[in-house]
Amino acid sequence: MTRVLLVEDDAAHARLVHEMLKERDLRRFEYKRVDTLAAALRLLYDQHFDVVLLDLGLPDAFGPESVGRLRKAAPSVPIVVLSGLPEKDLPLEAAQLGAQEYLVKGEEDAEQLLRAIKDSIERWRKTVKSMPRGRPAELEAAAVSRPHSPAADPGEIPLSHDDQRPLLDLLLIEDNPSDARLLSEVFKEAGVPTVMSVARDGEEAMMFLRRRGRFANAPRPALIVLDLNLPRKDGREVLAEIKQDPDLRSIPVVVLTTSSAQQDIQKSYDLHANCYIVKPMGLEEFAQIVRSIQDFWLSVTSLPSAS
Repeated sequence: MTRVLLVEDDAAHARLVHEMLKERDLRRFEYKRVDTLAAALRLLYDQHFDVVLLDLGLPDAFGPESVGRLRKAAPSVPIVVLSGLPEKDLPLEAAQLGAQEYLVKGEEDAEQLLRAIKDSIERWRKTVKSMPRGRPAELEAAAVSRPHSPAADPGEIPLSHDDQRPLLDLLLIEDNPSDARLLSEVFKEAGVPTVMSVARDGEEAMMFLRRRGRFANAPRPALIVLDLNLPRKDGREVLAEIKQDPDLRSIPVVVLTTSSAQQDIQKSYDLHANCYIVKPMGLEEFAQIVRSIQDFWLSVTSLPSAS
């Protein structure tokens, strides 16, 4: 039986994929669907899948970067891209980032989907078998590896001690896309196995933390990085709600904000923030601050368990 993970937020297209697999004998497939990249990364860390069907227009990831993030987190799983994006260079970009097959949404049929799944698995097996024994260079560079490898012989890709470290879920509550991207990139470079989810406003953050609506399957973060100046619900309100909730208050919260006002600093600590950091103006200074957060909170401290 082939285990298939579909990463797709469009329910209508997900049903279509399900029907196409069913048409070609669903009993041959064990099928699971998630609607965000963060949920997919968490599932791939915990479970074995033979192939991933990946949409490129997800709520928390867009375009070819989704392929790169998935490949880095799950280096031993074949990827079939299902994209409705019109850019003509996307197939090449996706392939360069690690995808084995590329299908255009709305143009694929059951036979093409089945062939893409089969070919991606076979192509990946041949790729792995052609590599020298020991861990391939591109797998060595991955920030996260699962405890087992579905498409390759486990004897050919031994896991190091670092690969077996627990995966850490982080929640970044930040409405500035540039700051969110920079923080995400610095964490990726650090080599600590993490999955970062991003909430763009205070209400979305609380829905994520309380696993409501579309966040019903959201992971419990080991660490929260919180901006104070948020739309819809202010970061100060978010901090107060987190620290007043018996189920959430043990999660460390690092306030990372542009405000240097003493009243904001004092209020944040009164609300039991674990740390208050003022965002610097320069990009390099900001990156250094992020590295400091990573060095202390993800390397030095012992964080509460996700259970």
